[in-house]
Amino acid sequence: MKSAPELFAAVAEAVEHLAATDEFPSHVRPEFLGRAMRDYPLRGGKRLRPILFTLFREACRPGCAMIAEVATALEIWHNWTLVHDDIIDEDTLRRGKKVCHLLLEEEAIAHEATGDAAKKFGRDFAILCGDLQQSWAFSLLARSPLPGEMRAALTNRFAVGGGAGVISGEALDILYSCEGGNFARARESGTVSPEDVLHMYERKTGELFALSAECAVATILDDPQFASPLVKDAREFSLNAGVAFQLADDLLGIYGDAQFGKDLGSDFREGKLTYPLTAALSDAATAPELRTFLHRDHYDAKTLERIRFLMESSGAKSKSEQVAQDCQMRAREALSHFPENTARTALETLLTGMTDRRK
Repeated sequence: MKSAPELFAAVAEAVEHLAATDEFPSHVRPEFLGRAMRDYPLRGGKRLRPILFTLFREACRPGCAMIAEVATALEIWHNWTLVHDDIIDEDTLRRGKKVCHLLLEEEAIAHEATGDAAKKFGRDFAILCGDLQQSWAFSLLARSPLPGEMRAALTNRFAVGGGAGVISGEALDILYSCEGGNFARARESGTVSPEDVLHMYERKTGELFALSAECAVATILDDPQFASPLVKDAREFSLNAGVAFQLADDLLGIYGDAQFGKDLGSDFREGKLTYPLTAALSDAATAPELRTFLHRDHYDAKTLERIRFLMESSGAKSKSEQVAQDCQMRAREALSHFPENTARTALETLLTGMTDRRK
C-alpha cells in the first residue's frame, strides 16, 4: 500500500479528475449552471469523505482497487450540502472564494440584472445547482463497477443517511437558531441543551462521514444489509470523528483566521446555537453580554477578542475541547477493532488532522 500522504494525494487526484471530466454537468443548461456544479468540487479541500471511504476499504483489504465513482459521488454529495448550507447561512466565503450563490449573482449582473433581482437569481440558481449535484452523485453510483445489489444498497444508504440524516441535522440546526416565537424562547431559556446540539452534530456532520466509512466496509465485505460488526465500528468511528470535527469548526469560527477562508463570526451573525455558544449561555455571568453579540452585521477584531474572552471565562472553550477529546477516544476505540495495518494507522492520523484544525 502507498504511504498515507501518497494515498491521500491519489484519492484527491482521482476525485478531481473525475469531477472535472465527467460528462454529467455537460448535459445541463444553461451552461453556466453546469460550470457551477463543478466549482466547489474543484476548489480542493481536504477530500475527507473520499479519503475515509478509500482508507476503510484498505483497512479491511489492503491493496484493493480504488472505486473513483463512489469516492467522487461522496465528494459531490458533500458539496451540494455546502451549496445549500451557504444559502441558508448567508455566508460569503467557501474555501477562500465567493460562495456559489454570490458567483451566480454575478452571472445575473453580467446579464444586466440588478439589486434584489440579481440576488434572487443567484439564490435560485444555487439551489438548482445543489439539486443537480445530488443527481450527479446518484449517476456516479449507478456507473460504479460494483455488483447491482451493492449499487442499489449504496444508493439507498446515500438517500437515508446522506439525505434524510444530514438534512434532519440541518433542519435541527435551523430550528435551534430560529428567531421569534417558541423556538427562540426555547433557546434562550436553555431548553435546547448542549447534548441536543451534539445530537444535531451527529446527524448534520457525522452522518456523511459515517456514510463514507460504512459504504467502504460494506463493499469490501459484500454486505448490502450493512449488518457486519465492522460496519457498525466504522459508523461509531465516523460519528464521533464528525462531532469532534464540528466542534473544531465551531472554535475555528471564533479563533480562526479569515485569510484561510473562514468567515469569522458568521455563527454569531446567524445566531447559530453551536455547542460552545450553548455552553457559554448556560453561564449566568457571561450570558447577558454574550447575547448582545448575536445577529450583528460585522465583527471587528475588538469584538471577536471580547467574544473569545467570554467563551474562555465561561468555560465554554475548555468544555468544547474536552468533548472533542472524548469523541476522539471513542473513535480510536472503534478503530481498534480493525486489523493493524498501514491504512488503520493512516485513519488514526486522519482523525488527528480532522480534529486539530488550525485553519
